[in-house]
Amino acid sequence: MDLRCPQCNSTDLKKLSLVYQEGFSQVNTRSRLRAIAVGSDGPDMIVGRITGRGTAQTELSKASSPPRKWRSGKLLRYWFFGLVVGSWVVVALDWSKTDSKTVISIPFLAFAVACVGVFVVLALGLWKHNRSTFPKEFARWNRSFVCGRCGAVSEQGL
Repeated sequence: MDLRCPQCNSTDLKKLSLVYQEGFSQVNTRSRLRAIAVGSDGPDMIVGRITGRGTAQTELSKASSPPRKWRSGKLLRYWFFGLVVGSWVVVALDWSKTDSKTVISIPFLAFAVACVGVFVVLALGLWKHNRSTFPKEFARWNRSFVCGRCGAVSEQGL
């Protein structure tokens, strides 16, 4: 099979998923510290050691990362934060306009119903993205190649 770049006609193509994988490297570091410090209490010795482990990722790898599913935990956190802050504001505004100090009021109930409606719409959007849009985007990413000569990303029909 002869794959060519549609922009520069080069055959130096690399699969996007391979470019993403090659951009990761393991990092292990070690450092030591030895020092003598002189203060108001006299001289003292400082000794320390630190080790670090992790991964490093190149910018090219970050740019060629696969599409991600939307996370429901993030949706729940933001929605709950909006519900709490919005409820607080609605109750405070309602208290400032009326002498009644009841928490359950018409504006509060309307806000709560609106929040539930917003949550349902956002949850449906999240479900639709994860069930239909994400698989198509991931399949397109998995079929894509990057040109080593001009850097163009192209989708090749296999």
